[in-house]
Amino acid sequence: MTYYADYQCHRGHGRFDCPDNLLDHRGASNVYGLIIHDGGGSSVAIGYCPWCGTELAESRRFLAETLSEESSGMPARTIEV
Repeated sequence: MTYYADYQCHRGHGRFDCPDNLLDHRGASNVYGLIIHDGGGSSVAIGYCPWCGTELAESRRFLAETLSEESSGMPARTIEV
């Protein structure tokens, strides 16, 4: 996963423009995603490694939202990724 998450295009394309780059990793929120190669900068969040099926670490953004909801007294919601 680390190889694909840190992949640098050898042709000089940007992260989302390189056809060889398949995986996006947002370090701040610890979200992994499969890049959508449609000319934009989108990716689809994933919860499991697409190669071996290992469950990935939970997103820090999801944990922050859950903790915020619990401390506010609002019911926690489950977000399937």
